Amino acid sequence: MDSYVTLDKIVRQALIANGEESLHKYARYLLFAMEGYKDFYIDSAQDVKTVRLTMNDVKQVELPLDFVDWVKVGVVIGDRIKVMGVCDTLPILTVRDSCGALQPYTTDTPANSIPDNSLTYGGYYFMNYTNENGELLGGLYGIGGGYTDIGYFRVLRNQGDNGILQFNSDVNTTDVYLEYISNGFDPKAESVVNTYAEKCIQFYIHWRVSWHKNGAAAGDTRQIREEYYNELRKARIRIMGLDTRQLLELSRKYYMQSPKM
Repeated sequence: MDSYVTLDKIVRQALIANGEESLHKYARYLLFAMEGYKDFYIDSAQDVKTVRLTMNDVKQVELPLDFVDWVKVGVVIGDRIKVMGVCDTLPILTVRDSCGALQPYTTDTPANSIPDNSLTYGGYYFMNYTNENGELLGGLYGIGGGYTDIGYFRVLRNQGDNGILQFNSDVNTTDVYLEYISNGFDPKAESVVNTYAEKCIQFYIHWRVSWHKNGAAAGDTRQIREEYYNELRKARIRIMGLDTRQLLELSRKYYMQSPKM
């Protein structure tokens, strides 16, 4: 049995199952198939794509056209990935020169405007470790939490064809490693579906067709919807593929021996 089936094949099977003898409703069925396919792919497929992208001169990377959300952003160092941090204080507006060309962000600020170290911090300052005379009292805890020394990024959804990653000016690499959740649609190739999800998407099509059908009984539509969710649950279980041994390992993952009194 093939591991994947095309979305086109699923649509044609759904047409036949509903007694359609021609393809004049193909576009409508395909629309519903794409809805079900996207929902399944984002929520259940557990398929994370990986790409390596080149950063431009203004510390930006164009996101792939099928990008939905990021999982990991970083750089490859040997056989490890060193991840970057998220910084929501990076500006959204782009910087352009008098000719309209994009310019890199800088950390130049007017003198005495803000503390020197606040550009790389962006959070709260706690002064409870000094007295009114500036003398140290001790108890300086938690310094360094969440810090990364290779740089920070922010996702800008409304720029570029499908959004961009904007990096801060301290990033000194041009090769960016990105793991992301895809919507499953590849504009350069025919969309394929995991075989485990084939019946699930077929029932999604039947449910949506029944929902929009004039005069359809509410009970029939509800039954088809329940069948769709049953197939969705089965597809998720099959894709996860957990057996008894794996469940035991997961349940005992954080168990450890301790001294007995």
